[in-house]
Amino acid sequence: MKFVFFLLFAFLCFQAIAMPIMDNNCAKALSVKTELDFELILGENSVALFDFLKTEEVAGLYRADALKKVDSTTSAFIAGLSNIFQHRKFIFLNLKRVRPDHSVLVHETVHMARTLMTIKYNPNVDLYKDPYIIIDDSNEEEFAETVEKVYQVVVSEFKKIEPQVCHSIQTL
Repeated sequence: MKFVFFLLFAFLCFQAIAMPIMDNNCAKALSVKTELDFELILGENSVALFDFLKTEEVAGLYRADALKKVDSTTSAFIAGLSNIFQHRKFIFLNLKRVRPDHSVLVHETVHMARTLMTIKYNPNVDLYKDPYIIIDDSNEEEFAETVEKVYQVVVSEFKKIEPQVCHSIQTL
């Protein structure tokens, strides 16, 4: 019986983590766990990241500052962010600013590729304080292949979940 309660508790905890931030029956932010073991988070604006992670600060950026900035197709407080928050590897993309073919996707996939390679070669790394892997001649090809894989996953997942997020975007 204790096992059944444990399973129910685990399921409810997972649901709480996976639930999108909703407004008017559509998500202000939505995430998907990718096959490469990081989360892709799409949000309607910069503030959506803070609301989704339920925090006032992430990566030295503050929700209060995001509230002061009006995101648009040409400027945003956070266009994209690749980071780790409470041991969750993620790429966040702001839908006010980023489309599937935007250079921010490439920029953030490079950061995530370096994170994934660092973990691969040093599974016990503390990414909050240890140095990341150095990309040089010995691993440049693997790095390029990792960037390509991450980019393909991000674009694929972006196209799947983007229609579920509330936003008003002008064509870029």
